[in-house]
Amino acid sequence: MSGYDHMRKEARVPIWDQRAETMSGDERAALQSERLGALLERLAAGSPFYQRRLADAGVEPGAAVTLEDLPAQPSARAHTSAQMARSPRE
Repeated sequence: MSGYDHMRKEARVPIWDQRAETMSGDERAALQSERLGALLERLAAGSPFYQRRLADAGVEPGAAVTLEDLPAQPSARAHTSAQMARSPRE
């Protein structure tokens, strides 16, 4: 038996999540909206910077946010790190 036999056996197992790959568009949108809401809650809870950004965008804590709302949300990208560095710590 070679050192790669275990890989051959594992290769027969599909490398995809059947539930995620076969869910309907509505199910996917609901899951994405749920995850978006959780992300916004974590950002607001853990960062005064994002608390202000979300408040400035009119996002209230615990508000339901959908994918349609996403373009109006403040970004959480790396280019905001300079703003975060300049943001006073609370």
